[in-house]
Amino acid sequence: MSDITEKAPDSYKSPLQEMVYEPLTKLQISFERVIKGEEISEACIEMIKNWI
Repeated sequence: MSDITEKAPDSYKSPLQEMVYEPLTKLQISFERVIKGEEISEACIEMIKNWI
């Protein structure tokens, strides 16, 4: 796991990442993230879809 960062990834690995980070960056909403790994669970995807 990586250190905590407060900026979006340099490149997006999925449309979902772009849907999350672009609005946060554009609206200048602060956030923190860590790089966990390549896998993302279905539960996480559903949670993010419901949040957006």
